[in-house]
Amino acid sequence: MFGREHTSLRLAVIANPRSGNMWLRRLLVALYGLEERSAHTPADVPWDDLPERCVLQIHWHPERAFRRRLRAS
Repeated sequence: MFGREHTSLRLAVIANPRSGNMWLRRLLVALYGLEERSAHTPADVPWDDLPERCVLQIHWHPERAFRRRLRAS
């Protein structure tokens, strides 16, 4: 629908635990037809193997290195 299966889209949900981030991730998956991934730390994320269309949920601090990694991916 709307050609979304051909458009790259990567989103990150970064929030505190128990703040509705899993609910938001599931809404984004349903709305945009994305694959979903979750991780506890940036080291747990397979950065080079993320799908072109996905939403990543992670609880992490907005450290400078983490923000750079998000922008690069």
